[in-house]
Amino acid sequence: MNRLASLLVSLLLIIISSAGSPLHAQDDQLGRKEEKRLIERIADSYTDWQRASWSGKLSSDRLPVSVTMKVYMEKGKLTMISLRAPLFGEVARVEIDPDSLVVANKMKHTYYSRQLSEISAMAPDLTEDVQALLLGRMFAIGCGQLGKSCADAVAIFPLQADSGYMVVPDVPDYLPQVVYGFATDADLRISTFAAAYGRTEVASEPTPDNPDPGFSYEPEVQLQADITYSGKGAVARLEAIGRGQTYTATLSVGETEWDGKPFDRIDLSGYRRVAFRDVMRM
Repeated sequence: MNRLASLLVSLLLIIISSAGSPLHAQDDQLGRKEEKRLIERIADSYTDWQRASWSGKLSSDRLPVSVTMKVYMEKGKLTMISLRAPLFGEVARVEIDPDSLVVANKMKHTYYSRQLSEISAMAPDLTEDVQALLLGRMFAIGCGQLGKSCADAVAIFPLQADSGYMVVPDVPDYLPQVVYGFATDADLRISTFAAAYGRTEVASEPTPDNPDPGFSYEPEVQLQADITYSGKGAVARLEAIGRGQTYTATLSVGETEWDGKPFDRIDLSGYRRVAFRDVMRM
């Protein structure tokens, strides 16, 4: 196991364990042939698609009521997420297309938007990565959904005791403070997704007598999703930590429809553009 992969695995285990989901990865990375066979099995389990949709229910400690969540996607082109609350109808919308990202608060008639070209340095394939995650699929930033073409962009380690694996994508040079990765169950489905943004400090350069001198990691923001499956659906328990605050939520998701029907794009006439932190205020 090379030093970079070792560092990423150690950081990822710290992040996951700090959120209350202790995992233990074996020290030895799978051999390249075994990794590629495993990636082929994972890729073969993914349904090919052009349009997809699913519905679910979201409850959070920050929301007074549970809301329904509807997702519609066109592969590589459009992602729409709609949140609806009882008695109020649609209260929020997220839309990502090849040009822009829009987050709208329909209760306050405010919205936040960014051109994708403005964030392409950090997320060059934002649409594809978001769609993979919304479909419960692993991905590597800068490479895309996990498959044969991304076999060299991840390292895979067996997890002790539960026959699953830890999949750790390489971190691109332009994202030096980002750590993210996946744990799988025995059926190679995502059981945990964890990500963090922060500062990594290596204590000293390795020496022959001390090849791994240690490090410290100080995440500013952490996100974790623990997923369980039952029947044709799934339940994701979400936790986000940042700025001294902890946010928790539970998302119950139904079966994906592979010929999903779109809903209308949002009309922002009469809406006021605000900063991202302001559009999130209900």
